[in-house]
Amino acid sequence: MKLILTFAFASILVITSLAGGASRPVMQNMQSDPQTWKRYTVPGENFSVKLPTLPAMTTRKHLIYHLKKTQVVRSIGVYADGVVYTIEVYENTERLSLADFIAKQNERGRWDLETERTIVLKDVAGREYKSKDNTLTATVRFFVSQGRLYQFVAAGAEADDVGVKQFFYSLAFEPKSEGDEVSDGPGSPFEPEGIDETVSSKEVDRKARLEMKPEPRYTEKARREQITGTVVLRGVFSASGSVVNIEVLSGLPHGLTENAVEAARKIKFHPAVKDGKRVATKIQLEYNFNLY
Repeated sequence: MKLILTFAFASILVITSLAGGASRPVMQNMQSDPQTWKRYTVPGENFSVKLPTLPAMTTRKHLIYHLKKTQVVRSIGVYADGVVYTIEVYENTERLSLADFIAKQNERGRWDLETERTIVLKDVAGREYKSKDNTLTATVRFFVSQGRLYQFVAAGAEADDVGVKQFFYSLAFEPKSEGDEVSDGPGSPFEPEGIDETVSSKEVDRKARLEMKPEPRYTEKARREQITGTVVLRGVFSASGSVVNIEVLSGLPHGLTENAVEAARKIKFHPAVKDGKRVATKIQLEYNFNLY
């Protein structure tokens, strides 16, 4: 019997910074108290971690072509006080070792392997690395446990930052993890939204930097109807770390536009910086939907 596979694929093609209006001082960010952070867990997963607020989460199925199998992948992220905390959970479909997983995740060379440090949480061994980027400090920890591959990243502060320490030290792997349950959605921003005035991307000292950019889901109806094309959105990367004021410039039917907007709301990033302050900038997002 001949097996024919049709795959739906969606991705971000372009993220473009746009010129904004007149700049104004942006209020200083709120300071979170790590002692008030809540513990979160994901139904069906065996880990929990403390975070400053309810994180955004996307669950998707990724095709592993050479195995002709799908892999469940979860992307979880939250922003607070200039730091983006992200968690990637992969179903270990390929049965990768910890070393193989690290090599795969570091194909673009973001992590300095010479900074390696062994981490052990009960019976789960992992590895910690620092980023090579001197302009944006980041720390990552990799683990392999019970059929899952884990990548935990804190980007935007040193490892001894109180928030970063809380994030990593609170991590626990348990058969039945306790905590507030996280489901797919945009989460809750830690800091207030609603910043309207923006700074031109040409005026900033540091442009916004992405840490998590979830792919939108391809709806079953769009797949059946063979819908392809690009959804173009315009919005604002706010100084409070949320994508706001989203407008649709060009859409697609059967729920693809709505799914692109939903994915945009889940983006986690470091806001642009001007004169030592985090500021808002206008951006354009293009999501490409193709069938394979």
